[in-house]
Amino acid sequence: MALLALLLVPLAARGLTHPARGQSPTATPTSTRTPISVGTVTATATSTATAAATATVTATSTATSTVTATGTVTVTASATTSPTATGSATEGPTATVSTSATPAVTPSVEPGPGTAPASTATRTTSLTSTVTATAPVSVTAMPAPSRTPTAAAHDPRLFLPMVLRSDPLLDRVARRLLAMDLSTGAETHVGEWAWKGGVGMIGVLAAVDAGAGDADDLRGAVGAWLDEGLAAGAAGVFSHPNHTAPAWVALRLAADDAAAGRRPADRHVNLAERGVRWLLSDAPRAGGALAHRPGQLWDDTLFMSVPLLAEYGARFDRRDALDAAAREILLHAAVLQDPITGLWFHGWDIAAGDPISGAYWARGNGWAALATSEVLRHLPFDHPDRATLVALHQRHLRALVRVQDRNSGMWRTVLDRPDFYLETSGSAAIAAALYRAVVDGHLEREYLVFADQAYGGVLRRIASDGTVTEVSAGTGVPSRDVGVEIYGRIDRSRPQAYGQGLVLMLLAAKDESGTRR
Repeated sequence: MALLALLLVPLAARGLTHPARGQSPTATPTSTRTPISVGTVTATATSTATAAATATVTATSTATSTVTATGTVTVTASATTSPTATGSATEGPTATVSTSATPAVTPSVEPGPGTAPASTATRTTSLTSTVTATAPVSVTAMPAPSRTPTAAAHDPRLFLPMVLRSDPLLDRVARRLLAMDLSTGAETHVGEWAWKGGVGMIGVLAAVDAGAGDADDLRGAVGAWLDEGLAAGAAGVFSHPNHTAPAWVALRLAADDAAAGRRPADRHVNLAERGVRWLLSDAPRAGGALAHRPGQLWDDTLFMSVPLLAEYGARFDRRDALDAAAREILLHAAVLQDPITGLWFHGWDIAAGDPISGAYWARGNGWAALATSEVLRHLPFDHPDRATLVALHQRHLRALVRVQDRNSGMWRTVLDRPDFYLETSGSAAIAAALYRAVVDGHLEREYLVFADQAYGGVLRRIASDGTVTEVSAGTGVPSRDVGVEIYGRIDRSRPQAYGQGLVLMLLAAKDESGTRR
């Protein structure tokens, strides 16, 4: 009950301070005028133009109208799931702005990073908007809560009621994943069920946030998968860090319920708590960090476990979990991030003091980059490890751009081997991390070019039914005697749940960057 109560209390009310996306890691969070976008509606925080004494403009489903105004209007946004929803604000005796849409849906609005566009608002959706102004006005955007702890405290994104914007590509990729056999057999036994399906389901939840199909249906499918694992006794039985991935899925479902005003399921909150407790107290370790194998650290481990620690720590005000998440990234980076290239080795043998295979594995670099991004999104601005994490994250992503294949925009399964094949899941993970780093203010906007190139390459690997192709099978770290050559022979003929999930995360990250819609 105490955990549920904490989950339902907004983070800002508990005095937590988390970084605003788009701000530098050393800045003090402030209210900034940030461009916003709502589907195909784009506006800036201040609009300038000249209006007649009284002007009224209405935009309908097939019309495109451009509205400009001068002066000051305060916009307060609210979100609702009722059949009819409106968002409106007024300031001054004769100035109003109103927006209505029927039916209303869960809002999903992302800021456009970088400099503000031209000060116009162009609407081409089925939203009906009316602006009447008889006095000079200016627009001040007021942020509304988001589903993630970082955004809940300081996210400048503006949420408005809007018409459903179902994304067919996200929906196809998500439903192709859900059609895979993730509920029985090898995927659900204790040794295998956790990470493959867990990464896939995190991707589905990211797709839901970005506007994939019927949100309730997709979220319900994720819950059914998780509950079947719980009923079978597979979930919550931990003997490897990878087994905690479904606990992160459970935490996300509980957080979604709380954000929607529903009581989170006890079983989901309890699973997240058990996963965190196991990682903090009972998980095997090597060199002080979570061990993938006895005496070995792998970059795979990070994405399967560390985001759970970070998000749980932020949502439940558990500084020990937040500290552990930051520490895991730093301990792994200390040995896995090559001081010469900035890239990450696949694995490291603590006793031997060497990188085992010596390979810069693409998907492993994607795991590390996305895990670091997740931690940074939940870590407070004043955390002592934050600046170091930002620096190593920046160095990593810039190093990855240097080895990107310029013809395809993708990355090869071993990053510095131009004779090896281009691999889809690793490319998707790296590109997603690039988009998120630009959104979060860790990379300059110019890096969107490299992310966009990768995005185009990944799109060409998605079949018409949503199957993500050219995804390498699960890949262990081979010994130095076996050598790097084995990476080039890993099978990539079958679709993989984690491949679907990573592509969904890429599509959601591009959507978040404001460059896909």
